[in-house]
Amino acid sequence: MTFGEALECLKKRGNPSREAWGESGAFLELIDASAYEIPADETSTRHDNKRSWIGVLTPDASFSPWSPSHEDLLADDWENC
Repeated sequence: MTFGEALECLKKRGNPSREAWGESGAFLELIDASAYEIPADETSTRHDNKRSWIGVLTPDASFSPWSPSHEDLLADDWENC
C-alpha cells in the first residue's frame, strides 16, 4: 500500500506500519488533541491551540511525534490497515 493509503488508514484510526520496519513492532497512531492535557496550573493560553499529531510506537512502548521521511513517502510497503 502507498503512503497516501496508509494516511487514509491512519485517519480512520488504523495503525499502519512499514514492512521495512521489520520486527521492531513500530506502528503509527493518530494522537488526538483531546488525548493529552496541559497542567491546570499552566497560565498560558496554549491549551487553546492543541493539535492532533502522528505518533510512532517506540521501543520503550511510548509514542513519539513522527514525520515521514522521503523514503516513507515514496514507499509502497505500508501494511496493517
